[in-house]
Order: sequence, then structure tokens, then C-alpha cells
Amino acid sequence: MLIDGNPARAPWIDLDDLRARGAVVVWVAGDPDVLPPMFRAVAGDAQVQPVLTLPLHLGVGVTQVGWALLRPQPVTRGGAEKYPGHPHAFDSGDP
Repeated sequence: MLIDGNPARAPWIDLDDLRARGAVVVWVAGDPDVLPPMFRAVAGDAQVQPVLTLPLHLGVGVTQVGWALLRPQPVTRGGAEKYPGHPHAFDSGDP
């Protein structure tokens, strides 16, 4: 989990690995149809998905959750060497 899109708050996350494997970005503050600025540096090309409307605790009201998919990026030669033996090291994700 990359907290608030800030790599300093999750030093165990390798950003190259995150881009190579993909991620789901989730937010509840602001416009659920627009990727918040705090995530753009790390996941600027994430594809925003339809808003999720979920009931609040005890069924009183709802909350809207924005989310986006950061699709796996093709692994560069350096990335493949970094993760030897990874079953998808050279897989672009295309069928």
C-alpha cells in the first residue's frame, strides 16, 4: 500500500515494481471522477473507473469512492534483470 501516493510514507514499495505489476488507486476525498493530484506523480496514467457508491456504517447514508487502474507497464530490460524468474518478466500483458 502506497499511502497518499507518497513514496516516503511507504519506503518498502519499489516504484519500478509497482509500475511493472500495476496497482489500484483508491480515494474518498475530492472528486471521485478525477485522479487526485497527490497520486499523479506515481500513477498519472492510471485509468479512472466508474465511481463506487457504498453504504456507510449502520446504513445511514452513502459514500462515493473514486478508483483507478494503473495497468502494468512493459518491463524494461533492467526490470527483467531486477526480478529474475518472474513469470511475467517479459509479458506486456496483451493477450
